[in-house]
Amino acid sequence: MNDYLSVSIIQRVNHKLTLEADFKLVSGDVCGVFGESGSGKTTLLRGIAGLNNLSFAKVRVAGDVWQEGSAIKPVHKRHLAFVMQDGNLLPHLNAKQNIEYALKRRLDAFEKSFWCKESTEEIIEMMNIEHCLQRFPEQLSGGEKQRIALARALLLKPQVMLFDEPLSALDDGRKNEVLPYLKQLRSKTEACILYVTHSKQELASLANKVLLVENGKFHMCSNVEEAIFPASETAQKEVYLPAKVEAKVARWGMQKISCGEQELLLSDDREPVGAEFRLCIKAKDVTLSLKQQIDSSVLNSIASVVIDIYPMQDGFSADVLLETKAGKIWASISRYSLDRMGLVPGLSVWANIKAVALLP
Repeated sequence: MNDYLSVSIIQRVNHKLTLEADFKLVSGDVCGVFGESGSGKTTLLRGIAGLNNLSFAKVRVAGDVWQEGSAIKPVHKRHLAFVMQDGNLLPHLNAKQNIEYALKRRLDAFEKSFWCKESTEEIIEMMNIEHCLQRFPEQLSGGEKQRIALARALLLKPQVMLFDEPLSALDDGRKNEVLPYLKQLRSKTEACILYVTHSKQELASLANKVLLVENGKFHMCSNVEEAIFPASETAQKEVYLPAKVEAKVARWGMQKISCGEQELLLSDDREPVGAEFRLCIKAKDVTLSLKQQIDSSVLNSIASVVIDIYPMQDGFSADVLLETKAGKIWASISRYSLDRMGLVPGLSVWANIKAVALLP
């Protein structure tokens, strides 16, 4: 597949920060941008958009030069959408007028043929904003503002979509309200998406690649889970696995979930059959045994193989990486249990999952 977005930047931003980025994305990529505050994430996005003056930058999109040497395409001539923390809705226009204003700017700057009434209605319905189109920004909830901003961004049909922590200003309830709509972006656009966030959950749910940044230096990681939870990291590990509701067991208030090639039994949280989501499995919620636990209250005991073992710095615990039919998971156990069970890479064991969290 041909490169779609190509970025090469070496730029001294200030006396503390020098931006160094050299990466390429293909059409449809959702690339998370992850790192500490002040490390250059927003500066990178603003540089790609042309909002920051980066003298030593090369940006090409689908072969079109956005910036290279003295050739700099004006911001309004770049096929892009930029979604920020607060949605940036114009306060004197209602939701519908905000969308129409963006469409007018797009029609004025580029070809007229991209727009059709049917696609507009489809995206408005997909984002579930029909009920609030006549409201002004001050009358909207945070989740509604962001869904309107997402609809506006999609309707522009950009080549590149830039998201700068679009959910950071929302509480957990509003985040969970908006996240499913963000997940639909990949099926509705062929644009390259760069998504800045501090949330590992958002990265796991949305991204297929991650740009890791430290002190202005960016490097690409195609393994999202390894980027989020590197094996060497001492912080508590967790994984996010795609899952689907397959059937209900009404008698016990349970539901059967398929996760990869593994069937799991979970409490019924009233998701409909066919619903798709992600399971968050934390290392602290997984115990290990050499035999399957059938006389235990733990519902899900699944066959696993030890991939690797990572002793922790405290000297008394270890993180064990396991291969299962559901995907790779972690277990956090004591060094005593590690030695007593004789765990080594390649050994078959049973992973007993005590708890999971269902995420959008």
